Amino acid sequence: MACRIIGTTLSLTSASMLRVNVNNNTLSVLGSKPRFGSSKCPCVGFDNVGGTTDVTVEGQVIKYPGDLGARCDEWDKDISIGCKGANPEEWCKEQWCYVDPCNCDIPEIPKVSSFMPEAKYQGKTLYYSYETCGGKDGYTEAHHKKACVNQKTKDTCGEHSKCLWNEKEGKCGGKDVMSYCMRPLPVNTWGESNCKCVGIHGQEGTVEVHINDQTHDFPASIGSTCKDWDMGRHPECKGADAPAWCTDRWCYVDPCSCGQDIPPTASNYMPGATFQGKPIHFSYATCGTENRFSDTHDHEDKSAELAKLCSSAWTFTPVIAFVLSWVTM
Repeated sequence: MACRIIGTTLSLTSASMLRVNVNNNTLSVLGSKPRFGSSKCPCVGFDNVGGTTDVTVEGQVIKYPGDLGARCDEWDKDISIGCKGANPEEWCKEQWCYVDPCNCDIPEIPKVSSFMPEAKYQGKTLYYSYETCGGKDGYTEAHHKKACVNQKTKDTCGEHSKCLWNEKEGKCGGKDVMSYCMRPLPVNTWGESNCKCVGIHGQEGTVEVHINDQTHDFPASIGSTCKDWDMGRHPECKGADAPAWCTDRWCYVDPCSCGQDIPPTASNYMPGATFQGKPIHFSYATCGTENRFSDTHDHEDKSAELAKLCSSAWTFTPVIAFVLSWVTM
């Protein structure tokens, strides 16, 4: 788990030095950059999952880690075109992550992704940001020529379906950033408004799912929308005698922002995986179905642990947790 509640033995002086925002994880005391982005523009996606994300760059399919963009990291280093060899380009060492354009209030607006142009997060085109990770974006201007922010006139901006011209500011940006954030989303796809699905829909590649001590490859977009994700994939859901729960629709959700009467359940499919530092949880209720899966499959009760996590004003990356484990012993 990516956080730890500070023990009462920690002095007030030490506590004040190490205090950070719940969703920020800014480690200014140790000179580190945010792990999951600024609290005003947090990263999205599932962190710490096994598998690969397939990205097409200049006609080449490049395999990135399965948790691509889910945290602030130097994702392109030694992988992307221009980032290999003895003289990588400067932007290769910069950290970035994917973000929700409708939950991003920082000076430099996020940009529409070229890596996964068809991917979506909660119904919106996928965006990325270097600034939320404390990085400098040298990539967009040099290598993402079709990016909305690179269109300097209303006419050129209008040539791109994902872009919109802002008359007042005289600049081009992604439609979601400029004005589309308030449009309603189909509940049967993206979950109830008080408990939206998380994850990146349309992410190409596979992630490793652990079932009964065996590893299975599921789509990298697992849990990003309301869908019967287990049908034809879970070992029990293959063949004519698949149990009824295989057809039930579910998705992964943020446990700390889910207001359903039926709380989400901690997932054991991807042990150690997190969403913005919180253990991954799933919900059938937000997709309008009953959780018949948990009736026959054991899940560790993490309700008490989750309550502390969601109510705490103290959140740390694993590094800080390790440090504090010694401080508070």
